Amino acid sequence: MKTSRITNYDPTLSVEENAANNNVTVAAIRSFIQAKGIDRSTDRQIYLYDKIKEYASQHPEEKAPRIAAGLGLSANTVRKYLKMQEQPRPKKKKIAVLNQIDKMKFISILNSQTDILKVILAIHRPQRDRFQCDLTAWKLGFYKNGLHKPTLCYDKFSSLLNNREIRDLEDFKTAWPDGSFDNIVIDLPCSVEMPATKSRFDVSTHFSSLDELCSEHEKMLRLAYRKLQTNGILVYKTMDFTFQNAPYWLSDAVLRMAKETGFELIDKFIYADPNQPKIDRRHTRFTSSVPAHAYFFVFRKQTQICYTL
Repeated sequence: MKTSRITNYDPTLSVEENAANNNVTVAAIRSFIQAKGIDRSTDRQIYLYDKIKEYASQHPEEKAPRIAAGLGLSANTVRKYLKMQEQPRPKKKKIAVLNQIDKMKFISILNSQTDILKVILAIHRPQRDRFQCDLTAWKLGFYKNGLHKPTLCYDKFSSLLNNREIRDLEDFKTAWPDGSFDNIVIDLPCSVEMPATKSRFDVSTHFSSLDELCSEHEKMLRLAYRKLQTNGILVYKTMDFTFQNAPYWLSDAVLRMAKETGFELIDKFIYADPNQPKIDRRHTRFTSSVPAHAYFFVFRKQTQICYTL
């Protein structure tokens, strides 16, 4: 079995679980680990270190036995990691998948959306092992290769999915009071397909008009602003595209709408799509096209709205 088929390796799972997730044999996973020089033992230690440190920071009054009970670990294991001042390091000539994120913190252009989200989490919410909420989770494409699914997942088209973990977006609007969240992820469609055009896309991948697209982006920004705590962060993926044979700079529109809503831009990453190196508009058959890059904006909710005069 070729190790190139392994695209969803999660260092927090067992070899057998990784084999099942990637639809390969256990031997293929072991070969992948050996070829990459992965130190699974250190990955496990880093996972426990981060998990225990995060729990302890959220429950500063609790001692080791209570933390151990909350995490399902032994008290001695908890004490061991609480005493550590920094993450465990892999053996010489080996790598720990979970600490590779440190090497990417100073890279702003990446060809993996999952890696970008890992970096954002590591920089802006280092005590968390996952995002709290994704409002456009759809088929959970972001969450693989060691990035845990958010605690809560919602989507406007959840009824089309056979996944009980993803709830209807309308439920989110009423289930949580304003100011409930520390972080939210949003990835709305960034393309327009005219109603008269025969669709080859999924219903969740486009809007029927430019007005609808802009209106929905503005609504989601306002919704996220209400539900976030002050200084909470919104990770917002967007991109520019071609509309009626001309470029439409949606990223600029999102930045403007976010500022008017009350957000401050604090970070930005560029996703370089490895499968779309170029855009040839001369051969575009539809009113929109997927660009060769996209943006991941990190917004922070300010204490008060600042409108541009």
